[in-house]
Amino acid sequence: MNDSSSPGTWTQGLPAGSGVVTVCLTVIYGCFFFLCKQGTVLPLLCAYTVDPYDAVGSFGIQLAALVCVVAFMRAMRMHRSADAGEALLFVRSLAVVNLTVLATMVSDVVAMLRTVPSWGHTILGWSILADNLVMVAASAMLCALAARAGRAAAPGIHLLPWRTTLLVWVVVAGMLAAYPSAWESGIIGGVLTALVGMLALFALVATGARSLLGYAQSMDARYGTTILGWPGRLVAWRRLAPVMFAVLVAAGCATWTLIAEAVPSSRAVTVLGVYALLEFCGVLTGHVTLTRFLELM
Repeated sequence: MNDSSSPGTWTQGLPAGSGVVTVCLTVIYGCFFFLCKQGTVLPLLCAYTVDPYDAVGSFGIQLAALVCVVAFMRAMRMHRSADAGEALLFVRSLAVVNLTVLATMVSDVVAMLRTVPSWGHTILGWSILADNLVMVAASAMLCALAARAGRAAAPGIHLLPWRTTLLVWVVVAGMLAAYPSAWESGIIGGVLTALVGMLALFALVATGARSLLGYAQSMDARYGTTILGWPGRLVAWRRLAPVMFAVLVAAGCATWTLIAEAVPSSRAVTVLGVYALLEFCGVLTGHVTLTRFLELM
């Protein structure tokens, strides 16, 4: 009989290589997202290259990449020690990555269905929609496998009711479908529209994660250690670290945007400020919604 605290119990039902498949799906998703923004034809057919849909994808790629790194760290710890908590948190990391891809693909499908007249006359447009639907199915299947592997009996674990999550997903999808494109005009409108996309992503991922694998009212050493280790146990560090990380990410992404897009010097300050603000808000939102679930701190 297997001990309920063994890693094998926590990951029972998770096929071997699921982590590799999840990473591959994330890479394909990222390449697909950037490819659709290249050239002159694809951006006209892909309705999700504008905000708020573009913001969902942009923040989704960053979130998926970051949590993939977290999953890798969990996998390394899991192989070094027979800690059932690390196995559980590894499964949670995979679930968040797959939910991120699923949420982004749902947003893309909503955008495509909203603008059928602009692409419905081309085979390429229907092919793009089919690709999105295939990725929806693949990510949903991986989410189901992660849920099956992580739903082991454990004290303090509670699932968010599916009716709540379904309501959130329907409301968010409806909001994205009905979002007025005119609201994106201007700097303020553009920033607010991007923030709507970012909030939509984290709302979908956070509620989906808690319905798949639940949440803990009192996580402790039995469920694994934090990614940051000892600093995460200090109250001052727990409050300061997310802000510091958000500032660093915001500065780095904003600077990269200035260089990659060759922004004119006359607009550099404006673009730097806008991207820094969006990244800062994104990191803090991710901290509020997912840090506890993944036990990052």
